[in-house]
Amino acid sequence: MFWSSNPFINNADITNTMKCNRFQKLVQYFHVADWSTEPGRGEPGYDKLFKLRPVMESVSRTLQDIYTLNKEVSIDEAMIAFTGRLSFRQYMPAKPIKREHGLGDKVVMRLVDHIFHSSRWLFFNNFFTVIPLMKELLEKGFYACGTVRVNRKGFPSQLKKPAEVRQRGDFKIMQMGDTNLTTTVWKDTRLVHHLVTLRDPTIILPVQRRCGVNVLQLQSPHSVNVYNMYMGGVDLHDQYHA
Repeated sequence: MFWSSNPFINNADITNTMKCNRFQKLVQYFHVADWSTEPGRGEPGYDKLFKLRPVMESVSRTLQDIYTLNKEVSIDEAMIAFTGRLSFRQYMPAKPIKREHGLGDKVVMRLVDHIFHSSRWLFFNNFFTVIPLMKELLEKGFYACGTVRVNRKGFPSQLKKPAEVRQRGDFKIMQMGDTNLTTTVWKDTRLVHHLVTLRDPTIILPVQRRCGVNVLQLQSPHSVNVYNMYMGGVDLHDQYHA
């Protein structure tokens, strides 16, 4: 796309430096590891990304060294359209683009393994949120909040569609045993469910919602307020990405 005839896409600094064919050949043969030392399939240390692993690790270490995360950290997944051959794609039947790398809770733990016991607040959507992940994050020194699918294993059946949560602004909160984990359901235009470990479950906060020309003054559980506050940037990024 850098060599596009469209002036809004074309990048003159690159197109004046090399021809498109030259770039394609560089990409075709580019790798940064000694292929003669590459373990074969089934051998210890086999890595499908062997040719790129050194530069990937270097970039990752550099970013971790020079960028300090805030107290609140948002984690999200992005779908990349791809029709070529790639052996580690993950099939995602519910997504418009149906294949993606990684699996929810493993992805989260891998992303934060360099900041264990930092007491940060983590936020993610229902692709990642499962009860074992929330408990493991607590053990590793994190607090977390995420929307959750009601069919997740261990989710309280009495919060899936509670009869007492009917009107907009109604909610119900349950603490899971004597743990720090609470589950909430709140009625907006539809039911919204959260798992959360980072706030006092007795905190109830005001929230405004528009209904036509009217502005409704509602109450919401702690999880709704804090989730919307710190995942809003992710939603905006997704809009720009789309």
